[in-house]
Formats: sequence, C-alpha cells, structure tokens
Amino acid sequence: KANPDATPRSNPTLANFSLIGHADNTGDTTGMKLRRGTAGSFSNFIVTGFKKSCVDIDDAATWTQAQNGGLSITHSIFSSEDCFDDGDDSGNKESDIIMADANKNRIADPQLTKIDATAPNFMPKAGSPALEGANKSLSGPFMQSVDFVGAMGQVDWTAGWAAYPAN
Repeated sequence: KANPDATPRSNPTLANFSLIGHADNTGDTTGMKLRRGTAGSFSNFIVTGFKKSCVDIDDAATWTQAQNGGLSITHSIFSSEDCFDDGDDSGNKESDIIMADANKNRIADPQLTKIDATAPNFMPKAGSPALEGANKSLSGPFMQSVDFVGAMGQVDWTAGWAAYPAN
C-alpha cells in the first residue's frame, strides 16, 4: 500500500471554482474527496448538487493535514448543512473543521441562475450569497483577486466557447 506521508505530497492551491452536481442527481456522489494525505489550500469555491456529500476528508493522513493547517478550506459556500461526510468511522467531522468560524465558509443556496444539463447558466442571481464574502487576499502568478465566490461573478466567461450537448 502506498505511503500517504511520502514526499512530495499533493499540495494544490485552488481558488474560484464551482463543483456542481447533476440537476437530477440520483447517484451516490461526492463533490470533493480529499484523501491519501492530501494537503492544500482551497478558497472561494461553491459545492452544490451532490447527493452524498459536498466534502469528504478521507483517511488518517489527510485528517492530520486538516487538523494541523496543511489542508485549508476557506471563504466557500456549501449547499446544505448535511453535505459533509460526518458519519465516517474516523470519529472526525468534516463540518467541525470546515465550518470553524475562522475559515469564513458558509452554508447557503448559491442561487445560480440555471443548473441544467443542456442549457446551464452558472452565474449567480442578483442577491446571491456568492456575490460577496470572497477571500480578496489571494496572490501569485495564477491567482486573481475577485469579489465573488465560485467560478463566475457577473460575467459569463463561458459564452461563445462552451457547449452542453445532450449525450
């Protein structure tokens, strides 16, 4: 079995993205599964529409990262209070780590315009909680500071190049 504490360790920095489950989700799905000792910094994202859970922190090595600050999830929106995989056998609760006040995460309907398989519009509606509360201190060569949480603010950057054909 692989050693989850071996180096180099997976340690991504991701910001301003949306994980959106299928509108008629009937499967046993999870939006984000962090495992095998993953570390990382995740900020300004939305997770909605997943039947099983929004976030699942899996295995002891990943929990160690989350509890010691090597794995952080901040300034993000989760669609419901029951979207954390708090019932696993580790005795740890994702909701305790993720929803700690210092992380500035929120449980709310992100109020995206239209979640639809063939004609989606992932922009937040006027008044959406996704239009505020972003981590504006992101920096680096690939980071852009924005005022919104998720992949889109008030501009649909997918217009003209993304297609959603029915399969």
